[in-house]
Amino acid sequence: MEKKSFRLGALGAACVASFAFAGQVQAAIEDSLPGNSIVQFKYNDYEITVDEVGDVLNGVFVVTSIGNALGSTTYWSSGDDNRELVGTFTNLTVAQISPSAAGFDIWFTGGLLTFYDVASGSYAPTGPGDGNAQICGGACPAPWLTMDFVSGIALDLGDGGFDESTATLFSGVTALASPLTGTGDGLLEISGGTAASKFVKTGWSLQSNLEGCFGVANPSLNCQALGTPATGEKWPLASFDPLVGRTVPEPATLALMGLGLLGMGMGLRRRKA
Repeated sequence: MEKKSFRLGALGAACVASFAFAGQVQAAIEDSLPGNSIVQFKYNDYEITVDEVGDVLNGVFVVTSIGNALGSTTYWSSGDDNRELVGTFTNLTVAQISPSAAGFDIWFTGGLLTFYDVASGSYAPTGPGDGNAQICGGACPAPWLTMDFVSGIALDLGDGGFDESTATLFSGVTALASPLTGTGDGLLEISGGTAASKFVKTGWSLQSNLEGCFGVANPSLNCQALGTPATGEKWPLASFDPLVGRTVPEPATLALMGLGLLGMGMGLRRRKA
């Protein structure tokens, strides 16, 4: 049986800008993030297993923190201002499964990631059948962000009759280990949400480390959060690691850039004169 996982890798170089905070009673999470910087969303997710072409991968997640690309600075953590970022991923469809030296590789197409900004304590998933009620504590608000998985994570290897370059998520699973483990890589772009204007639309990458949660003598903290199968339907897999992209420049930064370009232009005109 196979499993998949999320993962994303970072693209590009970072520029540092000043913080911009909103002067509201309840500051928005996105207002704590610097402009024109690479940021990484650290997360923990619970997901189902898939084992044949046509299966659809889905699961739920909570963002544990948002920080800089190196992970050395934290801009926001779960629980700050009594808020949590939680969400779902779905529509990732298994397009091909191929044996590998250590286990098997899985390619997915499609995929949607949806984030919600909710009050702390709203996130309490217990199994694949929970839906949004368990992650939002009831009806979910308008999405904070929506992200579509996009192709480009792999080249076409020309095997299996499937064009791997059209895959949106690639997962390598180790079937020879107990418990089953693996890694995953995906690319995404922002497609909507109330915080969408804070972030650059394209260039997001996802990375994940996958682990099985049942039948393990000493499960990690990620899996321990699930409890035990005896307490009810539980998610069989957990994964974690960063989603990486960048924020848009703050208005002040854009103004400084504009002034700089204006100054360069005036200098060139003087030279010509």
